Amino acid sequence: RGITSTEIRYAQLLCDLRGEAQDLFRLAVSADLANDPITFESARTRLHSEYPDSIQARLADTLPAARPDPDQLRTAVDANPPADMLPLQLRTWCHAAIRAGLKEQAMEPLGTLVNRGEGMPADRLQLAELYMNEKKPWKALQALGLIGTNPAALPKLAAVRARILLACD
Repeated sequence: RGITSTEIRYAQLLCDLRGEAQDLFRLAVSADLANDPITFESARTRLHSEYPDSIQARLADTLPAARPDPDQLRTAVDANPPADMLPLQLRTWCHAAIRAGLKEQAMEPLGTLVNRGEGMPADRLQLAELYMNEKKPWKALQALGLIGTNPAALPKLAAVRARILLACD
């Protein structure tokens, strides 16, 4: 399920009412996921204007809608250590690190998110793929959790699970 326009509108209203850095960051992330470049750029601009030195402003620049190049991603990842980040910030940091080619740096924090139950299914899938690339299929299976256990509902995810199970043999 994706982000709906109604959810974007509610997030905008929250930003209008409260307007904290984390509210604006959530709106930027939601707009990025919903492929809404106008709302994304509005939230990002407001973050930079009202909270220029915040972690939220720096991480908003790493989202795909901002079109950062690998060097910008690496700089943002290196300048913002993942300790003490909120789950959405940490998730964004991990995905920026992966897109920057710093997969090893992302594995532990992404695993922490997944193990605490704060990750999304896409995070589990990403972590499983990282473990498979490291030739660790049992860890990949653990990261996947219950994803792909119902082949009738989600055949593509079941195929991912089957590939991991074959590697465990």
